[in-house]
Amino acid sequence: MKRIIQLVVVVTAIVILAFHQKQATLERIAADQQPKSMFVETDGDDFNPGIDIGSTFPSLTAVYKDRTIHDLQPFVAKKGMVFFASRSVDW
Repeated sequence: MKRIIQLVVVVTAIVILAFHQKQATLERIAADQQPKSMFVETDGDDFNPGIDIGSTFPSLTAVYKDRTIHDLQPFVAKKGMVFFASRSVDW
């Protein structure tokens, strides 16, 4: 019985050490794949996310409370306005 307990303890220790070693290896691999900084110095791709900050918002037509609106100015508060647009998945 004593021998079985010793064997279980040794096997458990080996499994724990192996798991710890594997985890450390995976952490190193993951760290190597991460960029050093989440910020880039220059934007080098051709993607244009939209209008520039401070530029005039393009005109639009929308329906709000059963009336057609063309001007967003009535919706701008003292601290400004956040406009979020999402394309529908059903065109």
